[in-house]
Amino acid sequence: MQKPIDKRQIRKIHTLKSALKLSDDEYREKVQEIHGFSGTSKDLTYDEAETLIRAMESEALSKGVWQRRVSRKSKYEYLGDREGMATPKQLRMIEAIWKDVSRYHAEDERARALRSFLFKRFKVSDVKFITSRQASKIIWSLFNMSREGKQQ
Repeated sequence: MQKPIDKRQIRKIHTLKSALKLSDDEYREKVQEIHGFSGTSKDLTYDEAETLIRAMESEALSKGVWQRRVSRKSKYEYLGDREGMATPKQLRMIEAIWKDVSRYHAEDERARALRSFLFKRFKVSDVKFITSRQASKIIWSLFNMSREGKQQ
């Protein structure tokens, strides 16, 4: 069985539909080209939705009604949807607070120091192995370190 379309894809398809100013008939025609029969985006599989998004994005880019944005949130997004594991947002927060409390300015040194901190205090070798429960404790610990540093 193929993976069904997800909410992010549905939102993007409808945003592109608005950007392209497609009528309902034009939109359904595009869905039919991808899906093989008439329907709405909710009838698409994940892969079909990705194909439709690419086609609509390409058309919108060529018409100048769409810009690809490099999301600042993209770091760690590939680690999303892992049951029981830290969310990308939690991982970015850990990294941001660590940047504030770390005495290292070079990114590679700071990353090495964070891994060392995580292993010594939480027995985790890298941020991608942090559970959601650990993430809360790590964030709280880093927040307290930040607060103590500002009081001195």
